Amino acid sequence: MERQRIGTISYPIGQTRRRVRTEASTWPHTTILVLLVALIIAGLSLLYLWQGTMIRDLTAQRESAQATLTSTEEVNRWLEFKIDQVFSLARVSRIAREELHMVEPSTIHYVQIDPPQKETGKTGRRVLILALILAAAALLIVGRLVELQVVEHEHWLAAASAMQERTVELLPRRGTIYDRNGVPLAFDVKAVAIAIDSFNMTKPETLVTILSEELGRSREDLRALLYRQSYFTWIDRTVDLEAAKAIERRAKDAFAYGLIFIDTWKRCYPQGTLASNIIGFVGTDGHGLEGVELAFDEVLSGASTTIHVLKGADGRTYRTETIEEGAPGEDLYLTIDSRVQFACEEEIDNGVARFRANTGFIVLLDPVTGDVLAMAQDRRYDLNRFWTSTAEDRRNLAVSFLFEPGSSFKAFTGWRPSIAERSARRTRSTGTTGSVSPDTRCTTQITNPSGPSPSPR
Repeated sequence: MERQRIGTISYPIGQTRRRVRTEASTWPHTTILVLLVALIIAGLSLLYLWQGTMIRDLTAQRESAQATLTSTEEVNRWLEFKIDQVFSLARVSRIAREELHMVEPSTIHYVQIDPPQKETGKTGRRVLILALILAAAALLIVGRLVELQVVEHEHWLAAASAMQERTVELLPRRGTIYDRNGVPLAFDVKAVAIAIDSFNMTKPETLVTILSEELGRSREDLRALLYRQSYFTWIDRTVDLEAAKAIERRAKDAFAYGLIFIDTWKRCYPQGTLASNIIGFVGTDGHGLEGVELAFDEVLSGASTTIHVLKGADGRTYRTETIEEGAPGEDLYLTIDSRVQFACEEEIDNGVARFRANTGFIVLLDPVTGDVLAMAQDRRYDLNRFWTSTAEDRRNLAVSFLFEPGSSFKAFTGWRPSIAERSARRTRSTGTTGSVSPDTRCTTQITNPSGPSPSPR
């Protein structure tokens, strides 16, 4: 099964997966209630532990003071007993008056000193203040959770989706355009589309240098794209496989992240300018803009594959799913013969140059069926570089010139539409000339009218 990848993650096309839903900011209301209860219980538990510690400290201090007071009283009683035994009060008084010349006090006062007691009123106030602070903090946290999860739920859900989710459309393989002999005139080859995530990129100037050197684009244009405030900005949607691998390798070696690589298709015109005014070209969005590419765009383009990408905060892709499966476009066969077309283009170039005409064209019909075998003109352009052409170069003179009515129209009697659509299911033996596979490489070759038509490698 063919595989495509987003960034560095490959995924199979066609595998059905469930749609990703972001889990950011989707807590149920019960979670808020549980958090509120948990915060209240935690606050009460802290308050209970703190009060128990304070009570134990006060009890220990009181017991220590009681023990000190009891010991002091016992010592005093023991000293008084000894004094009474050894000395009488009269003897002590006489010694104090006669020998020590002390004056006997008229009255003796005994003062009892109690141990200091701490005030319990201040402790209660401190506990109350602490409880109020904890309650206020819990209310602030719960209020903020309610604001984020309930009031602003839709806003943050949309913001998370914009950051983490991305829906990308992958272009299908466009149908191949063949001439009447099965020579491919336009087909798709594998390519890589490169985008940038500006919010998660690192070393932007290094990325500018790498992209400028590999893609050949100006640094100013690349800076404008890289510094755009967006999670997804296209850099180039049709990069060759070799150039894309070189960019990815150099960015990885330089530790420069943020580039997004998506497998896609690129339109190739192997015959260059041959029948350019008939075939036309496609734009970067994969839709025809001129000629047959535009006229049969609905048949050739097919249906795009829509995928859903889930990215993490680090910018890496974690999950992809296919939302809508696409389908490749159908092939288209023209009545044009590339060898006859080549010969007619050479002849009209020589004729215009020989007679110094302003312009000229040739229309060659099959007289039996009316099929247009060639529609050549001197004004042509390279389909692989169509952006270098002008509107005058792209104009198909054979179908846009006005002719005066008269004898000139007798030649068109029995003429039918110049381009016939043929289904890809048409049973035609094209041999090896018209074999085009997904791995076919794009090379520009001009059909040789004198020999067999070469096929692109």
